[in-house]
Amino acid sequence: GTPPPTRLGAVSVGEPLSVPPDSGMRTTVLAASAARPNRDIAYVRVGVDLGSDWVEGLARALRRDTRVGVAIPLCDALQLFSPYSGARPGWVQASQLRTWLTRFSRDHVFEVPRVLPICGYFRAAALASLALEPPDEDVAGRLRAGGWSVVACDWVFAHWPGARQPDR
Repeated sequence: GTPPPTRLGAVSVGEPLSVPPDSGMRTTVLAASAARPNRDIAYVRVGVDLGSDWVEGLARALRRDTRVGVAIPLCDALQLFSPYSGARPGWVQASQLRTWLTRFSRDHVFEVPRVLPICGYFRAAALASLALEPPDEDVAGRLRAGGWSVVACDWVFAHWPGARQPDR
């Protein structure tokens, strides 16, 4: 049969939004934005291991700079966003890394060439400008063309238990 729709929790709304299970990040985030206009959207794919304060952590990057359209965490799903130089050492747990970042983060954000496909915090105004564009997989490029920054934060970490994805 057909798999059930994915339920997305909407931050500070309480009512989940249902989308088809095969919807990509862009489609899902734009659907959430259309359902709740003028609201920032926190997106996380099922299975991602995050700390309880991840939404607040990423929202902090948007509050610090009004040009930031999307904030994403460090993440081991893609080498580009990974805090590890290679594969994650088996003895390092995601919770240990989050504790380390809480203590030793330098409070940096840095521009990244793409949006992390499993997690992010999107500014409402940036999503509104993205929704007007024709469909395109280069979400970061479209946002930059509209004057928005796409940044990663060195104080939030998301662990992806699946295989590492290509950095393309």
